Amino acid sequence: SNATDLLAAVSGQITRDWRIDTAWQFDTQNGTTIRQNLGASYRPGPGRALNFGYRFIDQTTEQIDISGQWPLGRRWYGMFRYNYSFQDDKLAEGLAGLEYNAGCWAMRAVFQRIATKETESTDALFFQLELSGMGRLGANPLDVLKQSVPGYRPSNEILQTP
Repeated sequence: SNATDLLAAVSGQITRDWRIDTAWQFDTQNGTTIRQNLGASYRPGPGRALNFGYRFIDQTTEQIDISGQWPLGRRWYGMFRYNYSFQDDKLAEGLAGLEYNAGCWAMRAVFQRIATKETESTDALFFQLELSGMGRLGANPLDVLKQSVPGYRPSNEILQTP
């Protein structure tokens, strides 16, 4: 028989602060879900982002993914990601970071762990000092943060926002 997969997707801004993204692929011949993605993000303002996700790919992947950036106090921000694989029963990627902005300088410290094999992982530690108008010293975590934490914004961009 010539069965066709059923596809459905819903994506949109629910409120000013909440967004959802979902997608679903269903095999009509076998009556099984092939792929499923559920995601929600909460962004109430600059430097405030929380992301929640669930991903399922038939027989190969089932993961939850939680990440965010949030103010911890005056000029302090925390960043994190927790990506857990149910299929492998382990952390697929973890990230924790702190950022401080004194106005004329900023400091970032980020630790990242990525699973590479069944019992192995790669760890990276980034320290960066940013001097306003002069440049940055140290290992740059900005690309890692932007890739791992959707909605991440460096503290110097947050503090410039009116």
